[in-house]
Amino acid sequence: MERRDFLKTTGLLTTAAGAALALPTGIARAGTPQPSSDIVLGRWMSRVADDVSLCNITIPGTHDSGATAGGLWWQCQEWDIRRQLDNGIRYLDIRADHHDLRICHGNVTMPDTFTDVLRHCDQFLARNESETILIRVKREGAGNGISGQDFVSAFDRIAGPLKKQGRLIQPAVIPTLREARGKVVVISNAGGLPGIPWAGGDCGTFENGHMVVQDHYKAPTAPRSWKKFTQHVEPFLVRAHNVPIKGKLYVNHLSATGATSGAATPYTIAKDDAFSRGVNHLTKDRIHGWTGPALGIVAMDYANLPDGQGAWLIHDLIRRNH
Repeated sequence: MERRDFLKTTGLLTTAAGAALALPTGIARAGTPQPSSDIVLGRWMSRVADDVSLCNITIPGTHDSGATAGGLWWQCQEWDIRRQLDNGIRYLDIRADHHDLRICHGNVTMPDTFTDVLRHCDQFLARNESETILIRVKREGAGNGISGQDFVSAFDRIAGPLKKQGRLIQPAVIPTLREARGKVVVISNAGGLPGIPWAGGDCGTFENGHMVVQDHYKAPTAPRSWKKFTQHVEPFLVRAHNVPIKGKLYVNHLSATGATSGAATPYTIAKDDAFSRGVNHLTKDRIHGWTGPALGIVAMDYANLPDGQGAWLIHDLIRRNH
């Protein structure tokens, strides 16, 4: 069955087209340049050549993409998956547990399941076949009782139809955009699950044969956003820009939390406050006007934040590819 026929039969196909970049009403400050409207967020990858490896593309992403609830310490996004994709995000960080692969952050369950995530992705790709979506699939919240083998079995059951139809791939190496267009690409962060192997441990910078990952998620002491940016995010941006490793995908997490100490929430790390800029805005300022090698995946919390903290950052990341 063709993707469009599948979506019609399930009621998922909509007539919405990729919209040009538009900011929410009323968020622009006087004297602040708005993102150019020449980028079509639903199809920005259409302007990237087929033979480019995914590791040579700068890709806007979200951290804990499905964590849209749970309160201050656990929520990381306000946009749901559909809105993230419509607004230019092409990397999703999906953590799941339970036999239906319910989305979770730690042991806190979220409204959606992995089935919901794949529906949104497939619906989006049906409308925008030039695009690809990278999904990190992580088994999290292991205290809920699902074994590693059960996790892989649940993934195969849920993703099997899309995989059979060639709309979801689990490559062992990083593909080119030609190989990935119109498809979900799995990055595996679960034992026994095929896919591009994730490089990571608990908290730090990690590297394997395919990826280099910065994930210092424990919030530093005050000024927390500034220290997270200057100690971890900025050096990793510079590393990706100045010393790229051929064939390796960089993933730079802007996210941090002080959940264990009560020091800071994902929201307060990401956003500006009355005295200083948050990590998202600091990152936007740092990369604005940069040219040269790709920065890899830049994964943010609260991608919807206004005034340089969300839309402008996504815009500047996409702009590096054009």
